[in-house]
Amino acid sequence: MAKTKAAGTALKGQKVAIDIDGMTPAEYAKRSAALAGMSQSDWFNQFNQGMQASGTSSVAGQNVTDASSFSQAINSAQSQGQLGSMLKSVNNANSGPFLADPDWQPTTSATWKTQQTDWKPVSEKDRKKAVKNGDDISSWVDTETGTFKPVTKTVAHPLDPDKVPFIARQGYPNGGIFALTNPNDPDSPTVYAIRGDYPPNNNFVEVSPAAATPFGIDPNPIATPTGTPNLQADYLGPSNLLQNGQQPTFDQIQAEGKRLQDLKNAKKKDKKASADDPQNGSGGKFKVAKGEDSVRLGVKGFPAAYADASCIHTGGGYVADGSDSCRVGKGQWKFARVTDPTSDNYNLTTGEKSVGIA
Repeated sequence: MAKTKAAGTALKGQKVAIDIDGMTPAEYAKRSAALAGMSQSDWFNQFNQGMQASGTSSVAGQNVTDASSFSQAINSAQSQGQLGSMLKSVNNANSGPFLADPDWQPTTSATWKTQQTDWKPVSEKDRKKAVKNGDDISSWVDTETGTFKPVTKTVAHPLDPDKVPFIARQGYPNGGIFALTNPNDPDSPTVYAIRGDYPPNNNFVEVSPAAATPFGIDPNPIATPTGTPNLQADYLGPSNLLQNGQQPTFDQIQAEGKRLQDLKNAKKKDKKASADDPQNGSGGKFKVAKGEDSVRLGVKGFPAAYADASCIHTGGGYVADGSDSCRVGKGQWKFARVTDPTSDNYNLTTGEKSVGIA
């Protein structure tokens, strides 16, 4: 998918898979029922039968009859690390399509965080102790049922796959931005996606529905539409979009991706301009085209470069200076060395390491 070797991907792009991790249990049940062509109540009943037959210990004694009880069962199985096996068992118990994604989880590895205040009861003993110690209890609240103090905790929220264009990828930080394109389409859009989850493997591009639909890709995780385009993803860099206390929007991710893409392009442009600037001592693309044939250097026997208008390089200039102590050829020209200048204000940058000239 990505151009970088670290991603282990090909420039031609990779096949697409859809990741709906982060979808709420209620929405997952709704999408699954639509996929199965069943009413929601019938789907819950069928799921409950499969769940009971799965023998999953974490949901023993529970019954799924609606969105609330379904969510409770999902949370119980996930808390015990049994969700994946339970979903696969339920899905396998049905002959046709039943679950929107048997690998679904209600969480994503990348999350956005908010601060939440809970009220913790305070015993009379602890209250007296706090007063005695001179603690600030001005935020404490007295009610008919007792005294309570506020406790702030951090709550992590998963990304919504229908709203947030994210990519599941190993080896990159949460919040990092990728540029998604279809390399086989000259008119392909560029969609920027945030790194939001871990993939089962890196053999395909796994993206959320929000990232897939701009390319005309079916957002159904188990769909295999004919002609689905492969996608290529290029990593652009990290972002702080997950640190703002709110879920990043599609537009925010596109704006940050565009900023990082422009920055990357500007660096490439500056690097090329620097390489082509004579003041930097290297043309970055020229080679000595004619040297002294009677003096050969190295294993490959390259002709020695020397300081004279006849020792030209492929850019049209010639070697302008060399060693005062070592001469070559019939004209006894100065032997050229690395860093010696050329007539057009470049410098020689490579040479034969086995030969040293003062």
